[in-house]
Amino acid sequence: MLLAHILLALFPYLAHYSPRAGDIPQAHWWETYLSLPIFTVFFNGNFAVSIFFVLSGYVLTKKFFETDDIRVLRKGAIKRYPRLVIPAAFSVIFAWSLMSLGWIRTDLVPKLQGAGWPTSQYRTVYTFQEALWNGFVGAPILNDIALNVPLWTIQIELFGSLFLFAA
Repeated sequence: MLLAHILLALFPYLAHYSPRAGDIPQAHWWETYLSLPIFTVFFNGNFAVSIFFVLSGYVLTKKFFETDDIRVLRKGAIKRYPRLVIPAAFSVIFAWSLMSLGWIRTDLVPKLQGAGWPTSQYRTVYTFQEALWNGFVGAPILNDIALNVPLWTIQIELFGSLFLFAA
């Protein structure tokens, strides 16, 4: 996923998984090849997330199908929120700490001549209470990922796993 984010920031057209438009000159000889579908699978973050969701669903239900014990699903559902949200909340608080210290400098991104989207990230000033709310409620339940953009999957993970247990 880190590679996907770096490539998306520096070579945003690769996110479309097609060669650059003819009127945009290539910066590197390898860009044409990297945009071919056989190679995009290695840095396509959405593909990796989809594989993760399938594997996660298998792992979450494996014990139930082995034992046929409904209590396994109940215990899994009860533990799911803390197991997902506590680490995610710590990452939000860490991001808030970096922002508060002025150590996230997305304003410098244009100097890299990459994508414009990173400049819009991490611009709003938050209080510590807002960071806590965002980590424990905003990101996992409301999909408010302003303080940690890579958490875009947390709501899908949480609700998807709960729906899986319910089914």
